[in-house]
Amino acid sequence: MSELVKVGKTMKGTFQQISEQGFLDQFPGSEFRNESKFTGIGDVYIKSELVETFNDLKKQVIKQNGSFPILD
Repeated sequence: MSELVKVGKTMKGTFQQISEQGFLDQFPGSEFRNESKFTGIGDVYIKSELVETFNDLKKQVIKQNGSFPILD
């Protein structure tokens, strides 16, 4: 069974936007968790077996664009 692993932080709106753009297709079962009632920033979790793929994608996008929507 897959374990969810925290891979970074982002805004709730950003997570919704990237999800609509295919993030959940590429990383099914991913979750956004925000424990704070005062901020829209939360943690992003993906399945453990997809972490290496996620990290590779993140490096590639940063190299191309200089940034990535999910921060460390």
